[in-house]
Amino acid sequence: VLFIHMDEQMDGRTLVGSYVCTEKPGEFKWAPGSLTQAIVKGFWIVFEDIDKAPTDVQSILLPLLEGSSSFSIGHAEAVEVADGFRLFATVTTSKHDFSHALEGRLTYSGLWRKVMLGEPNREDMVNIVNGCYPSLDTISSKLIDTFEKVNSLVSYQFGGLNLAGGFSDGILHRFSLRDLLKWCKRIVGVDLNFEGLGLASSGYQFIYYEAADIFAASLSSPDKRQYVAREIARILGLFHQAETMHPTDKPIIQARHTDLQVGRVTLQCSDKPALIQKGPFADIRSALDVLERVACSIKFNEPVLLVGETGTGKTTLVQNLASWLKQSLTVVNLSQQSDISDLLGGFKPTDARSICFPLYMEFKDLFCQSFSKEV
Repeated sequence: VLFIHMDEQMDGRTLVGSYVCTEKPGEFKWAPGSLTQAIVKGFWIVFEDIDKAPTDVQSILLPLLEGSSSFSIGHAEAVEVADGFRLFATVTTSKHDFSHALEGRLTYSGLWRKVMLGEPNREDMVNIVNGCYPSLDTISSKLIDTFEKVNSLVSYQFGGLNLAGGFSDGILHRFSLRDLLKWCKRIVGVDLNFEGLGLASSGYQFIYYEAADIFAASLSSPDKRQYVAREIARILGLFHQAETMHPTDKPIIQARHTDLQVGRVTLQCSDKPALIQKGPFADIRSALDVLERVACSIKFNEPVLLVGETGTGKTTLVQNLASWLKQSLTVVNLSQQSDISDLLGGFKPTDARSICFPLYMEFKDLFCQSFSKEV
């Protein structure tokens, strides 16, 4: 299955293909695009957010939507559509009327076979959690209760949360099933014992820390973060934890030969020698809390987005963590002028001097070795 994410900058040539230059000057060869390769080889292809693609890109799919057995690649050439080829696309919408949501967004919408996928209900979420993480069967209901309560609180916050006690109407759910499964994955990674007479209060405390990181730490204001964290603690039965989102003691950093402990998280160090020189690090409480969250995301291979003003230490935080772990780090500063070739690489034009200069230096060395310089 081939997945392609669509956007407004998508070029149709990347899907169909184009002629590219070869190593021989003046010679070009045809390089099929991702869609053409899927058609020829009989792959399934999924276009994510097809409604965001330009009109010309959507028009390329018209013969396939009409059931044509061949696909034109230009220059009066066509390829046969393999029997196993299948075409899928997705559209993200929060509206219940799917047809109305696609007005003006998706060309040839009448040719697609539309299937509406709703949000999973409580019973579905219980089955999903128990199916993915069977060890959480005894506490899955409490986890989903917490998840639904957090979603309810956050949706009201986006609609206008009154911490004095009143709520305004809101319909936006901030967190999805992915966040619930991320929470479950972290809980299983703590290696708690869920069998026997029940989970101890210390176990629920670890569960609370992970929930606070996932559901509360990313909220915009301290009041909202504290409010959501307090509700999570109340649902989990941690009434002594309800007044604070973090432990009383600040996280401790312990660097050992084989691993690094940052608060409740332990990461394995690389066997390679340190490539980054360790700089001074001020272990203030706010920096250590963020460092612990980043370390936990690294442990479970989660992408991290650090948000803050310029000069608050976002890059420095990651550089220090990489230094302690003896991990090589590449820092790329992006801007509006950044090009995709800066990340993926590509062909760039060169002048004759850059090509001939190495040849000239090699000739000079060989000439000096063959003949006397004094002549």
